[in-house]
Amino acid sequence: MLEVSSTWTEKLLTVASAFSRARTAREVGQVAVSLGIEALGATSGALALVSSGGKRVNIVAASDLERPEQEPCAQSLPLPDRSVASDAIRQAAAVFVDSPEEHRRRYPLLADPADREGTRVAVPLLAGEHPIGFLVFGFTTWVSLPEGARSFVQALASLGTQALDRARLLDAEQRARRRLKILTDAAEAFNAPATSVRAVFEAVTRQVGIAMGDGCILRLVSPDGAWLEPKAWWAALADRHEALSHALAGDRHPIGEGFAAQVIGKGETLFLPVVDEPECVRALSKGHEAWLERHAVHGLIAAPLQLKGRVIGALEVTRAHALDPYTDEDRLLVEALAARAASAIEKARLYEEAEKEREELLAREQQARREAETASRAKDEFLAMLGHELRNPLSPMITALELMRLRGGDALERERTIVERQVQHLMRLVDDLLDVSRITRGKIQLKRRPVELSEVIATAIEMASPLLEARRHRLEADVPPKGLLVEGDPDRLAQVVANLLTNAAKYTEPDGKVQLRASREGSQVVVRVRDSGMGIAPELLPRVFDLFVQGHRTLDRSQGGLGLGLTIVRSMVEMHGGSVGVTSEGLGKGSEFTIRLPAASAAALTPRPGIIPTLPASHRVGVGRRILVVDDNQDAADALVDALRAHGLVASVAYDGPSAIESAVRFRPEAAFLDIGLPVMDGYELARQLRELLGPAVKLLALTGYGQDRDRALSRAAGFDEHLVKPVELEHLVVLIHRLFRQAEPSGAAQET
Repeated sequence: MLEVSSTWTEKLLTVASAFSRARTAREVGQVAVSLGIEALGATSGALALVSSGGKRVNIVAASDLERPEQEPCAQSLPLPDRSVASDAIRQAAAVFVDSPEEHRRRYPLLADPADREGTRVAVPLLAGEHPIGFLVFGFTTWVSLPEGARSFVQALASLGTQALDRARLLDAEQRARRRLKILTDAAEAFNAPATSVRAVFEAVTRQVGIAMGDGCILRLVSPDGAWLEPKAWWAALADRHEALSHALAGDRHPIGEGFAAQVIGKGETLFLPVVDEPECVRALSKGHEAWLERHAVHGLIAAPLQLKGRVIGALEVTRAHALDPYTDEDRLLVEALAARAASAIEKARLYEEAEKEREELLAREQQARREAETASRAKDEFLAMLGHELRNPLSPMITALELMRLRGGDALERERTIVERQVQHLMRLVDDLLDVSRITRGKIQLKRRPVELSEVIATAIEMASPLLEARRHRLEADVPPKGLLVEGDPDRLAQVVANLLTNAAKYTEPDGKVQLRASREGSQVVVRVRDSGMGIAPELLPRVFDLFVQGHRTLDRSQGGLGLGLTIVRSMVEMHGGSVGVTSEGLGKGSEFTIRLPAASAAALTPRPGIIPTLPASHRVGVGRRILVVDDNQDAADALVDALRAHGLVASVAYDGPSAIESAVRFRPEAAFLDIGLPVMDGYELARQLRELLGPAVKLLALTGYGQDRDRALSRAAGFDEHLVKPVELEHLVVLIHRLFRQAEPSGAAQET
């Protein structure tokens, strides 16, 4: 009587759990056999898969409780014509032989099993309606299995089939990954510089052997073309390698016999997935069949090594077990490896020449890199010089405009406004151009601090207001005064928002609407700028932030710009750890730009340091102070001297270094504005001489068109107190002078009023 230790449902749950952990066909078979024997009370069991031809079975797992010393092993056997297993396969249904009478009825030609056998159970493993294998159990006594046991064993087979399918899928995925790794590793191993052909032989056999089987042999055609000779070999186990070495000693195949006939003579691959299959046996000569049997070879692939249209040898891989026969994919992989091996052998033979070519190529690449770096430096130097040359004429123009305003009167007010607007536009173009240059070289330095976004946006609106007002746009701003705290550089963030507002103003027809919204969304602070303008074409959307990309322009280029503003926006936002995007429903339907920045904690907010206030006219700390202006641009120098005198300062001018030294001796200036690019003597050398002549008390300010980091470093090294980049607003210069002189005054000194 079959003992039932738990319900069949519980047993199936145990089986299902065990199957879920099985990763290979062998593990699935071991689970099915061991748990089936335990649940049914059987004394033996096995799980087998049917070969593709249906003539043989591959035993995946087997167990016999009467012979525990026998370990489960993988083997290939012919499928009997009549047995419980073959009946289950043919009928695609479970077979239960649970009495001697049933056995005699089914198998009358077999010996009487009454005294030596008991119940036999076989259940097919079905993929749809197609049997792919079977699960068989045996008993030493005749037992009539109850209905629950019969249902259990059929459910066990069904779960086993599903587990095998999962194992196959996992195996297929692993095979695909393994094939990719094999080709990658082989390419690396075969292409490594080799000092000898022998080193290549050994690398090929080891790499291919590890990847594809239990052994690998490389055979090459002899120089006289008469023999196929073993040149290198590899085996998975050391003892097998030694045995193979002895077997191959003096092993030479005449061309036209055995493997050589097909592999060398025809240039075709010899593919024996299972060497004892009838069709495989017919492909072998008796000598080779005996050789394969002697070395326990169950599968073999021999691919030709072809080079420049001729076969130079053969690459053979073997497997020592039948459970995992070679597949067509394995054959293709071996052929690919053989092709790479042939190339590697040829490369080794021509090693010196290849090495020489590689060195020449490396030298050319290095030369090209040096030329590219030189061109990049030349570009950067050109941009710096361009900025300097553009800023030089801007400086006197701005100073002259300031002087006109200081002197009052409404004469030429309209013309002055036009010039001022165009100068500001030119300044923005120069700043954008140089900002892009700094960004591409990674030279932008952010001065981060916690800041309320409302401060940033207020500054940005002030920067963009002239263009918004000029085009009569209606700006709708919805920005909370508190609660949108970010960690960033306020000036650069204001530049970002101002660029978006300016962009919206440019591409929106006059009397349009621009909306600016800011809010908190989760852990981000979000700014949206939307306009009612011309919109963005779908094909332009993915590239709108790229360098020099612009939307449609009219012939008069009324929008202006160089196509740099949005590139600067994206770079600055990403430097702050944020992102920027754009949406548009198409041309004529406006656009919306969205900035997302990481929100900062309110605890990080600290009081903002005071900025330099603009001093009232009555606060005349610098009145009577002596200022020397040195610039070879006479218009710039004269305009600045006039402006300084208008603010109550005593100013003198020189147009080169030697003249400045002579003037300093007579004039004894307390501060000096020096251009850097002076003739005869540059500003750095002039600063050093003035410091030596006038002592540490004199204030030296570099006023130059050169504004790169290295320029500032050079000015600090030369002894300058400040480095100012042209053009600089006059008001800022005056405030700076006042600050320097206030710092120089002794504590408690009386101030002029």
